[in-house]
Amino acid sequence: MSNRHSAGIAVQWRITRPALAFICVLVLGVVAASAMAIRSFGSSTTAPQTCSATVTIRVAAAHAMVKPLQAHADRWNQIHFVRSGKCIKAAVYEASASTEAALLATSSADKPTIWVPDSNYWVEKLQTDLKTRGKDGHIQRLTAHPALAISPLVLVTTPAKSAELAAKGGVTWASLDAAGTQLAMENPLVSSEGLVSLVAMESTLGTQPNFNLGEAIAGMAPKALPDADAGFAMLLAAPKTAPMFLATEQEVAAENALHKSNFAAATYPSDGTLSLDFPAVRLDYPGDDPVLGPGADGFYESFAAGAAQSVNPVGLRDGTGVAKPLSGADVSTFALPFAKLPTPAPGTANTVWSAWPTTTRNARVLFAMDISSLMHSDVANGESMISMETSSAISLASNYLPDTAQFGLWGYATHLTSTLDWLEQVSLGPLGDPYNNGTRREAVQAQTALVNTTTNDGSAVYDTALAAFYNVTNNYVPGRTNAVVLMTGSGNRDASSVTLDQLLTTLRQRFNPAKPVHIISIAIGDGADNSALNLIAAATGGSSYIAESSAQALQILLDTFVQPPA
Repeated sequence: MSNRHSAGIAVQWRITRPALAFICVLVLGVVAASAMAIRSFGSSTTAPQTCSATVTIRVAAAHAMVKPLQAHADRWNQIHFVRSGKCIKAAVYEASASTEAALLATSSADKPTIWVPDSNYWVEKLQTDLKTRGKDGHIQRLTAHPALAISPLVLVTTPAKSAELAAKGGVTWASLDAAGTQLAMENPLVSSEGLVSLVAMESTLGTQPNFNLGEAIAGMAPKALPDADAGFAMLLAAPKTAPMFLATEQEVAAENALHKSNFAAATYPSDGTLSLDFPAVRLDYPGDDPVLGPGADGFYESFAAGAAQSVNPVGLRDGTGVAKPLSGADVSTFALPFAKLPTPAPGTANTVWSAWPTTTRNARVLFAMDISSLMHSDVANGESMISMETSSAISLASNYLPDTAQFGLWGYATHLTSTLDWLEQVSLGPLGDPYNNGTRREAVQAQTALVNTTTNDGSAVYDTALAAFYNVTNNYVPGRTNAVVLMTGSGNRDASSVTLDQLLTTLRQRFNPAKPVHIISIAIGDGADNSALNLIAAATGGSSYIAESSAQALQILLDTFVQPPA
């Protein structure tokens, strides 16, 4: 939502002439320091060079860190870092921490060289997932560095409500637990703010006899927010009735700056708080270009050397929690000291994740994935379309769905057999059930091999959509969310298939509101027939989406199948 796409919070500051001079000196200093640090890591020059090849450091960053890292990447690319005759460039892109952790746990992730999530808990989750599944092979080495920045969690409400709370002695984690319907929590399965907030609550109150995390969560989950952006939107639209919620001080400042109004006020828990931190994670993969490692080290270390000067202007504190505001600026948010909670016990995040209920236990979903040869083409970010499909589907099954969730997987093209355009890769059933020599979940995870499948050029989108719909409808299971996920990067390319009109007529006739089976369509890349996919989904009361990366595709699936209970 709003602050996820804003330009930053610099507009919030009322800059005086002395402060402006200070800013100019600071900016020049950061640029000079960055250039010096970058040059210290290898051959470099500000003049263009002829390189035998260009190697790119892919930097996946949480929203708040995109602007500082992009500025550093711009300087890096201008200076022309060269190693062994190869130019090493840097490309920064925004990535949700929860989504990226799930994608990196599978071998078909988009492979960032450096990952900067907004909480170390996602790094720990990835490390655990890799070891648990025994799939460390696709990540040769994972090196976690300390936080480049932090931003403490605060209670967000209106200025009037904040003043009222202050007059009553402020807020504590116990008072937040007792706030009832006045407090809305973010979903910790996808939101770092929600995760770290509940970790803080459990670590502070967990030993008290009158506190039970499961009971607290049971009261929060039905009205949970998907993220902090939703909380700010509610506060802006209806300040008198909007619930309180937790976000970072940086997000509060960014929203106020974006809307040019101090509509959101930050209240720091008096018994201490935890912070969203931004660790840097270096990732090495088999087959990496030998110059990529030194380049990634140079990029990280040159940024870390001046991290405070880079992150303070966007409202983040440095890794130690110190804010260094600009002289003469309005620093009411960033200048405040705050009490830090003790480091939570290991495993507290897992306790939170396990306690949070979701609707996935009722999911029954059949994936129909286009595996025609055209799906091996790349989209704008360099991922192949077939990798986007497999990565998002396997990540959903691997990381978010419990053993009781029912999951099935088809691959389709044209004429895969003498009579069928689709093949059942994994039958539809509970993920935890025995399947072949393991479990159905393990069988799904093994489908990463689909990225190497060679088939015909055509995509039998219409026939496959109808067959998958019939399959789930004819075997409808009451009490579950019965659905088909239809993924493709193409239009229907099967001259012998049903027509679109015939397909839509049949879907409308066979759709039973008493036993609903919805088709969720996801268009991959630019070649899909979005109009047809919209009509197919609408005929069953489903939804249609467009995904431009595996991260976006996974987020669509999470929004559809991993949500707090209504």
